[in-house]
Amino acid sequence: MVLLCCFLFKLQLNILIKASNILISYALLDMDGNQVPQELVTKVGEVFETILEEHHKVLQWYLCRMEGWFAADCDTISLNGWDQEVLLPGGHGLMVRGYLPVINTLAKGLDIRLGHSVLIAKRISFEPRLPDWKEAAIDELWVGFENKIILHFDNVFWPNVEFLGVVADTSYGCSYFLNLRKVARHPVLVYMPSGRLAKDIEKMSDEAAANFAFIQYINSLGSYSYDQVGKPHELYERLRVQVDNLFFAGEATSMSYTGSVHGAYSTGTMAAEDCRMRVLE
Repeated sequence: MVLLCCFLFKLQLNILIKASNILISYALLDMDGNQVPQELVTKVGEVFETILEEHHKVLQWYLCRMEGWFAADCDTISLNGWDQEVLLPGGHGLMVRGYLPVINTLAKGLDIRLGHSVLIAKRISFEPRLPDWKEAAIDELWVGFENKIILHFDNVFWPNVEFLGVVADTSYGCSYFLNLRKVARHPVLVYMPSGRLAKDIEKMSDEAAANFAFIQYINSLGSYSYDQVGKPHELYERLRVQVDNLFFAGEATSMSYTGSVHGAYSTGTMAAEDCRMRVLE
């Protein structure tokens, strides 16, 4: 519904602007039949157009925020599946030392670890070959792109809030920043471009991206999965189903917590239990 409302808002805005251009010569009268001064009509019209433009920019920022949530452009996100996930209780948490200690602990004894993007790119092959239904689930469940660019400044010059947003005429031009001043004890903002913008930034030369720092991870090829237009939400479940003694886990196999660390962890524990039960058979 959000995507539909955004479309209708844009359509209504275009109609209003076109309609105002059609009214070349006109006069407004009050209830007593007196003509409203043309200067006042013109001034109010200019203010109204400014308000519409600002509303449009704010709308584009909300679209940008949603694109960051899915790490994909809004025109590729499924209207039917975009709100299917379950919200976790509690607030946000910050891994002070990053996820590496968690990964090193949970990955002990595991021989295989690769992201869903690597499966999509067919960087590895399976022998015997995966069933057709499993390959279809891999190919049809897309993965978005989001970069995190850490900016360290000499001093704090922004408001004391958790998030900062920048509005623009298009969602591509909008942006949002995470304020790490409180937790990092340094004037640090984290810029998080996503979708097509994230891909474009990775293609920049060092000179063109002098104010950015980024790394393209050849072994990940993406950030996290999302519901593609025209594809069913149950692709996550199909991707999770085991094939013989091959078990699948990760956020891309979670029906409830897609695109999250909790989704990766919870499906990992389920896959581990499935593996244990198979050994006991």
